[in-house]
Amino acid sequence: MNVNKKIIGALQGFGYPVVQDLYTGKKDHYFVFTYADERGINFSDNRPKQEKASINISLFLPANENYMQLKEDVKKKLIGAGFSYPSAGQYLEQDGRIRHVVFVTEITERI
Repeated sequence: MNVNKKIIGALQGFGYPVVQDLYTGKKDHYFVFTYADERGINFSDNRPKQEKASINISLFLPANENYMQLKEDVKKKLIGAGFSYPSAGQYLEQDGRIRHVVFVTEITERI
């Protein structure tokens, strides 16, 4: 399953880079997404009829920035693109200057 286009399409409207696995740029706001798990579901005749992908989407931004509305806007965009309602956790990176918001979501597609 490859839902990269759906993820990028949902998040590119924020104007921040959206990349898979690793961001090496210089922007202070960016998204990084990774596939946590992919599995077949809804089996019939020993074959899955659908595939579900669990996706972790990380938003990085300056720690001193108010991010609460942005967090809600990201959730709405993901839901609008067909992803499940995401859970979200917030962390400060070790240097204390970068906030890391992690969205955990899923999407199911027919095979």
